[in-house]
Amino acid sequence: MFFGFTLVELLVVIAIIGILIAILLPAVQAAREAARRMSCTNKVKQLVLACHAYHDPSEALPALNSGMDKTTNWSGNVENRRVSGWVALLPFLEQSAFYDRIVDVQKNYHNGSTWVGFLPSSSNPPGGNWSKVAADIPVTFLLCPAESNPRSESGWLGRNNYVFCQGDFPARPETKPNQPGQNKRGTFVPIEWISFNAVTDGTSNTAAISERVVHHGNGRRILLSYAYAYGGDILSGWSTTSVTTQTVPTVCSPQSCLNLRNNNGEYISATNVGSRTGQRWVSGEPVYGAFNTILAPNSPTYITNSGSSDPGFLPPSSYHPGGVTVGALDGSVTFISEIIFCGDLTQKCVASGISPYGIWGAYGSRNGDETTRP
Repeated sequence: MFFGFTLVELLVVIAIIGILIAILLPAVQAAREAARRMSCTNKVKQLVLACHAYHDPSEALPALNSGMDKTTNWSGNVENRRVSGWVALLPFLEQSAFYDRIVDVQKNYHNGSTWVGFLPSSSNPPGGNWSKVAADIPVTFLLCPAESNPRSESGWLGRNNYVFCQGDFPARPETKPNQPGQNKRGTFVPIEWISFNAVTDGTSNTAAISERVVHHGNGRRILLSYAYAYGGDILSGWSTTSVTTQTVPTVCSPQSCLNLRNNNGEYISATNVGSRTGQRWVSGEPVYGAFNTILAPNSPTYITNSGSSDPGFLPPSSYHPGGVTVGALDGSVTFISEIIFCGDLTQKCVASGISPYGIWGAYGSRNGDETTRP
């Protein structure tokens, strides 16, 4: 006599399997995220330790952007002073050969009066793709394990998630030796090399490195693009001529930037949007390689215009649920919630003293007489 399953028995078995999958799948996903977060934490810690290794012989941290050394290489195209602090750290990340090739390009390859070290074009001098300084070269130590799309697209240089802290001040690059004074609140400053002695708030209370999602130009999503040129009520009114001391913009409203988010996690329709973050690890301009501690993690990003040299609000961001990984200057690593207290976001930034942006702003400033940390 043939014995088989009845339809009811089969449906019961399927239901049981479905219930087991529903129970186990979130656990598997949680375990995978925990592994990614642990790996991210370890990477951030190693990057901070590389900063320490750089500081030991130099008695200073790398500049956010600069030439290949502190004294020469200022002439020629402005690109010559855009080199990221990550390039300076390469020898301390077991990448000495890579560093030597970049140095060779940076100091020797010119096309007439134009320095071509960063230009992804067909007019590069001898050196092949090395004259583009790391085009399509994977830099896995700068990629977060949670990054969903780390590939390098045509026309852009290598990707990066990890970025330097510019403090509680709108990010702004400087590319002239006579304009070093715009970003003195954070640990990593354009064309200036900060010593641990200048971190008077304490290395354990000062953020050094965090992460930002790579922008891929996918529509208007907050994490994947930035808003720009919305109007003068967000960020405007900066002196740009021969600035040697810290200056504050006449208009600086983080709250207005936060209001650019709609209920769907996208920028409101009236804004222009662009995508640059994480697209050139060798470039030290803040939109590519920095964050500031004004708006909470995963908040809207805003720059004053579409160019990479424009100032703006650059909160850290990640695909980790609920926040981002941040490494302090002493090497400790903390997961910062996207609901961290940010003080009064209607206030302008300050050139000195206590941050108006709560515990998050205090964590970014290195010399604001603040000894608290998240």
